[in-house]
Amino acid sequence: MNYSRSWGPYDTIESNGIEGVPIAVTIGVENNAIDYHSTYNIKTNKKTSQPHDLVNMIQVLSTSQGLSGQNFVAALEAVIDIDSFLRFVALSSLTGNPDDLRTNVNN
Repeated sequence: MNYSRSWGPYDTIESNGIEGVPIAVTIGVENNAIDYHSTYNIKTNKKTSQPHDLVNMIQVLSTSQGLSGQNFVAALEAVIDIDSFLRFVALSSLTGNPDDLRTNVNN
């Protein structure tokens, strides 16, 4: 993995205890030695999912801003299951879930 990309101020002030590795690469990676517990922990599919999936999604979202039309859709579909996400949003809206993307009450 190429760590040379600048991630803003976070690459110098918070590295999760891994020298020279920007925080965006260590999202979801617990480090008990320094008592670091990430905000974005993997809670499902712990045996098959890796934090790299989240990092990859964030990288795609941040680098696809210049894309348009089908190229943008294809970039998103490569890292997000759009149909499942839209079902989640629709069901949350329909049921009035107060702890979702719309209101963010508890998170």
